[in-house]
Amino acid sequence: HPSAEIVVSSSWRKETVEATKQYLQDEGLGIDVIDRITGITIRGYNYIQKGVAMSIPRGVEIKQWIDHNIHSGGNGLYVPGANGTFTRRTLGVEYQYVILDDDTDMLLEQGPRFVRCHSSKGLTRELSDKAIGVLRGVVLAAT
Repeated sequence: HPSAEIVVSSSWRKETVEATKQYLQDEGLGIDVIDRITGITIRGYNYIQKGVAMSIPRGVEIKQWIDHNIHSGGNGLYVPGANGTFTRRTLGVEYQYVILDDDTDMLLEQGPRFVRCHSSKGLTRELSDKAIGVLRGVVLAAT
């Protein structure tokens, strides 16, 4: 999608957006993709109790990012308007998202926006088409 932004929630994300971008650049990912990275999700177990390993579903980390950055209007998700005013983008209207992951620990409410990638093949053309459909507002059937 031409205006898509990327928020990384993968287990290999680093502690900051900048460190994540540098890691991906070092691994050979194209700059056109790296430039679209605008955020990373929290590591849920560090958020609850730093240094304690516990299992927090990835969907919870994604929901926290959405709640903090979209519903609260943070992270530049306001659209500038006339006379110095700002209008908040509405999730599902002006702001779509898709989750691409090979794990399935998403929340039930995220099911229509979740495209499960292959652990060995990654993002195939068919799955990419599904993801683009979600960004265009096509709701997926529950899997």
